[in-house]
Amino acid sequence: MTDPAKSSPESDAARSDAKTADEGRKDLKKRAEESLKKGRGEQLDDRT
Repeated sequence: MTDPAKSSPESDAARSDAKTADEGRKDLKKRAEESLKKGRGEQLDDRT
């Protein structure tokens, strides 16, 4: 048996966690793309 009063805050927390995780993934993706660009730039500089 679940108490509705208890399950509601849990679902809010789950939604908040999901939102935070989604933002974290976007941030990681952005950082990965930036590091890739930097890596390519360094490789190009090394070749010249």
